[in-house]
Amino acid sequence: MSQGTTDDSFPDILILAGLKKTPLLSSAPDALQTGECGVDVVETQSAESFLMAIGWENKTAGKSIEDVFKVERRKE
Repeated sequence: MSQGTTDDSFPDILILAGLKKTPLLSSAPDALQTGECGVDVVETQSAESFLMAIGWENKTAGKSIEDVFKVERRKE
């Protein structure tokens, strides 16, 4: 990308993160703890379709930037 070339086969990349505010669902020692931030990195052919499929807008509605964030790298 830094050389200005485009490749339609290169995926869209999303970094999605949110602060866990709900009680623990697992007793595993490596489980995400309340107050910790979980981060997912996603490669997809369509960031827009992926975000719609997981209901990103509904899940993040009303949450502050301290609670959730999204970084996108989409094909141009």
